[in-house]
Amino acid sequence: MGELSDILRLLHKIQVSVPDREFLANFNSLKKETSVTKKKGKGGFFAGKSFLRGKKPAKFDIEYAREQVKAFHESFRAIKRGGTTKESTEAGMMSISSMNEFRTKIKEAAESPDSSPQYQALFGIVKFIDLKNSGITTEKQVVIYDCLGKVGSALLEDGGLSMFHATWFLTIYKEYLSHYRMFKQGEYERVTRHGGAEASSIAKKLYQKQYEIPHYLQLVDDKKMEIKHLIQYSKDTYVKRSNHGQRGCTFEDIKNIFRDKVKESQTKTTSSKFNEVNVVMAYALCFARIPMLHDVVEKIKAAIPNIGTETMLYKQKITIIQKITLADITRGLYKNDGSDEYSRRLYNIINDLYNYCVGIILENNLEKNPTKSEIYAYPFLKQAFILISYKSILQKKKDIYLKSLSKSLDLLRQVKTGASEAKSGLSKISNNAEIYERSIESIIQQIKAIDSPTDKAPTPKKGPTPKKGG
Repeated sequence: MGELSDILRLLHKIQVSVPDREFLANFNSLKKETSVTKKKGKGGFFAGKSFLRGKKPAKFDIEYAREQVKAFHESFRAIKRGGTTKESTEAGMMSISSMNEFRTKIKEAAESPDSSPQYQALFGIVKFIDLKNSGITTEKQVVIYDCLGKVGSALLEDGGLSMFHATWFLTIYKEYLSHYRMFKQGEYERVTRHGGAEASSIAKKLYQKQYEIPHYLQLVDDKKMEIKHLIQYSKDTYVKRSNHGQRGCTFEDIKNIFRDKVKESQTKTTSSKFNEVNVVMAYALCFARIPMLHDVVEKIKAAIPNIGTETMLYKQKITIIQKITLADITRGLYKNDGSDEYSRRLYNIINDLYNYCVGIILENNLEKNPTKSEIYAYPFLKQAFILISYKSILQKKKDIYLKSLSKSLDLLRQVKTGASEAKSGLSKISNNAEIYERSIESIIQQIKAIDSPTDKAPTPKKGPTPKKGG
């Protein structure tokens, strides 16, 4: 019975650790419950009073504090290299006393009764930097969990969308996943042999988790285009000086960014030194690969105004990446499961993804108009990408797959024609369409070659191989 209890506790630990869509909701719910419990713990004359804790800490310039985080971070590196306090200060870093003061100031602001997620996020980042530079090994994942929740909550808040929060969240998220402890093979075998039916069932679920966490890490690999774009923008000088740098972008800002983009495309003018629509899309497409930021992505989509085909296509592009993430996680999680139920579920997810891309083309009449820009070509190229990337799953229903491949070729030819009819600068779209076209033609030939009977005469059976020296 004790062994089963250990397994159940481990199962619970893994369930709360898995970075699913409910993470931020559960994190904030738990935070509220803890806050209420603390308030209820106070009784009598002192209930609800705060004067015994001293004066309310004064708010500080949070934008300046965010800039100071880099100095705080670099100061640890200088100390580890053996640098002196004087050298660190002269290099624009902090002395040890300044670091302590900075840490205390942020902690007080975060723990004040009216503290906003912005201050708590800053406290979470400082805690994370401290943790990375400490020798703490026990309960490390619990601290990282708390830091992740604090920064995630700031991203969810209106005005919390910034490269500062986004890149720190990504850093903490990767660290969180890399410290995830897998269920050991020896423990799994021991439980399945001696733990009884219930324990064996739980152990099987835990064992399957080993395929999930590495896959979450693959989704946010720096080589992935969506992640690469976010990191590039976070280093761009013009982006750093904008609302996306330290101050934060509001959802009203997002509406205005897309409205201005539409006006500029109509008047052929450019008012910004960088494309702010691309920056907002970098947030959304990166976050779409992180299930626990689902609510943040939905808020960004809701903020994009419905003022024409182009803005609708941007929203639909985000949804496509969300659906691809779902398909990739499902495939990664159940890749060793050969059951009919799994095959059916995965096929339905991917087939829905393909049909969604084709539906965007038809809904917006894209096949009847010249390609105006990359966003207009995106669903054409993505539908082909899906048919190629998920070939092993979709070809299980061969007849439907062949029809989809044939339809895909028509769509690719349409986008090539549309790109050639449009203004110059769209040659990359045409080239990509041609690459996909060749791949799909090759797949069709392979399927037909397997199905068609060969005209060759049957190979005669070989007789017994003569023995050596015979």
